[in-house]
Amino acid sequence: MKKGDPGLREAAIRVFGDESLAEHWLTTPLHALADKSPVDADIEDALDLLARLEHGFCA
Repeated sequence: MKKGDPGLREAAIRVFGDESLAEHWLTTPLHALADKSPVDADIEDALDLLARLEHGFCA
């Protein structure tokens, strides 16, 4: 995986409950992040999206 913010990676693992699922999410371009992958997007935007996913809000 591309180097990214360790806090983002830890948060993704916590939300998805699996390291491989988290890494897939971190490297997949997402419409909610202007078609950027979370590791390439603004860290605050990526963390906000993770928080929304964790709490069941639509992204």
